[in-house]
Amino acid sequence: MLLVRQQHWDDEDNLRAEDYRYFVTSLDTTVFNFHQLLRLVRVHWGIENRHNWTLDVVLGEDARQPCRPTRTALEVVAWLRAMAFNLLACFRTRLPPQGRHLVEWTRACELLRDSLVHGRRQTALATPD
Repeated sequence: MLLVRQQHWDDEDNLRAEDYRYFVTSLDTTVFNFHQLLRLVRVHWGIENRHNWTLDVVLGEDARQPCRPTRTALEVVAWLRAMAFNLLACFRTRLPPQGRHLVEWTRACELLRDSLVHGRRQTALATPD
């Protein structure tokens, strides 16, 4: 079992909040040093925060039941969602960044929709005001 302390800082370098997270793993934690274990935790949350968060929050995966819940139907829908996510992620990386960050996921969804439905390539690639 691992215990990770996460600290949240504001713009003036003041500590805002502190969270403690526990992780259970089947790995032999004595083989890894602290930095390697922390890297594993960050990789796990990186996957969760990028792919799964987008599917859950932006595409509303957990809020809807897309079809009759048979194994085949659920597998097909899961693959379609994964392909949609990958298409959106590729499209998002091609958009001009907003400052140092990529365009927000919701805005990327809107721009991709406009590009596919209305054929507005110039509008899609223009940054919002």
